[in-house]
Amino acid sequence: MKKFSILILVLAGLFITSQLTAQEDTKTQGTSKCSLKKSETKTSDPAAVPTVKSSKTKPGAATSDQANSTQTTSGTNTSSKTGTMTRSTAAAKGGKMYDAQGNLTYSLDQLGYIRNPKNRTMAQYTSNGEIIRKRMIVGKVENGVIKDKYGKEYARVTQEGKVYNADKKLLGAIATDGTVTNDKGTKIGSAPGVDKYVAAMMFFYSDLITKKN
Repeated sequence: MKKFSILILVLAGLFITSQLTAQEDTKTQGTSKCSLKKSETKTSDPAAVPTVKSSKTKPGAATSDQANSTQTTSGTNTSSKTGTMTRSTAAAKGGKMYDAQGNLTYSLDQLGYIRNPKNRTMAQYTSNGEIIRKRMIVGKVENGVIKDKYGKEYARVTQEGKVYNADKKLLGAIATDGTVTNDKGTKIGSAPGVDKYVAAMMFFYSDLITKKN
């Protein structure tokens, strides 16, 4: 009887042991499957895939390289600023003026300054036709017409060098070689290379320059 009881206990122990072993195997397999599922999930997750930066840039956005390039370009800009260039006020032509005997009467330099034989500045004739004396505009040349500071016409000089007064009366002429003649064709002086408007003023209307006003 005791042997039978011992046998039952042994069989019961083996049965319980086999059940425990089976449960452990089931748990192990379940854990492996769970780990496998987690691994597959992580691998298939788009967030796990390395992100590739697009080479395209939104309109108006600049990459760091482009920004650096822009900064370098702007930093090496050597263009001059507006207003740094000086504009010449020189008359069209310079030279000297002489009377009929060949004596020097006036000279005109490349900056438009009219000077007497003692090199004293009498006036300036600018590139835009203004006649300036003592920092005041005393006359102007417009479209071949010499005017005083009030706009009154003094004289008119044609392309051929003929000089007329406001009443269209011939006063004289200035030849291409600078010879200056009166209305009768008599030589009264010369102004080789001098702007014809300056020559007309100094030979026929010098009071525009020399008179006190």
